[in-house]
Amino acid sequence: MNNSLLIYLSQIRAFWWLRAAITRAVFAIEAKLFGFRYGLKEGNTHYQSLRQIFSITQKPLFIAVGFAALLQYVDPYLGPYYQKARISVPADGDYVTFLGAISSIGGVFIGLYYAGISAVGSAIYARVPNNVRDLLAQERFGNVYMRFLSFLTFLGLVLIALRLSGQPRLLLAIPFMTISAGIGIFAFVKLGQRAFYLFDPTALSYHIFDQLQHWLAMVRAGGFRWLDRNFQTHAHKQASVTLDTLETLVDITSKEPHLSGKPFIELCEQLLRFLIHYEYAKKHIPTDSAWYEQRYEHRDWYRTEGDAIANPSCCAAGSNYFLWPAFCCQLD
Repeated sequence: MNNSLLIYLSQIRAFWWLRAAITRAVFAIEAKLFGFRYGLKEGNTHYQSLRQIFSITQKPLFIAVGFAALLQYVDPYLGPYYQKARISVPADGDYVTFLGAISSIGGVFIGLYYAGISAVGSAIYARVPNNVRDLLAQERFGNVYMRFLSFLTFLGLVLIALRLSGQPRLLLAIPFMTISAGIGIFAFVKLGQRAFYLFDPTALSYHIFDQLQHWLAMVRAGGFRWLDRNFQTHAHKQASVTLDTLETLVDITSKEPHLSGKPFIELCEQLLRFLIHYEYAKKHIPTDSAWYEQRYEHRDWYRTEGDAIANPSCCAAGSNYFLWPAFCCQLD
């Protein structure tokens, strides 16, 4: 715009009002565009999260649906046996109520279990490092029980949905759901009693030693791809992470006054048993395996024999060394 014209218009109030209105309109349009783009980005993020949830849950979901379909297929063939045993078909109301009650019990147990685990986690594991806190999330018995209970809860809903869609009532589902519900109820009592022991972090130490045994078995002679150096390196890295967790757990149990030292002694006993087993297992691991920690050392040329300098291949695996450019890698 011409400077003289701008100076002339700047003296008119309507010009400033119009300029302010245009500025507000441009800002409003840009704000709408920003909100639209941000909404699309958030929507895409939520969609990706939903896809991840589907990928996690699709396996147990398909297993439950497939098992319900199997019961639906097998049940008609058992009709003659039901007649001999004088088992009658329950009414629709009783059938759906029974399945709904079992699903409700399963949902209540799932909520109660995680409430108890959250209480334990907030009281003890909130003050420990992440690697020790992960032991609570990897607690084997609780995870297996939760998978079984979630399967049973959803199976009851699937059977109800099959009945509502016009499929016949399944007599085979009644004893199966009854026995499964009994297992879930009694197992919940045992797990509830076991939850008190989780206040001691060493109660989860079995998972650490199971992992060490797993990675050790991988690199022993006869293990899966035990001669593959990539598998050896992977086992070494995973075992190192597990040992870091064990070291942290040892520090916690040795310093916490409320544990009174007994869990630390029990943890040391488990460690000694593992070391005894490890001394035997080392005989079945090649000396040049990447399972052992590698230390790179520069050659001491003044103490190296002349033929070794001329022929660097003297760093052979047979002498617990292997060739590395300008270095020898010693295996512990």
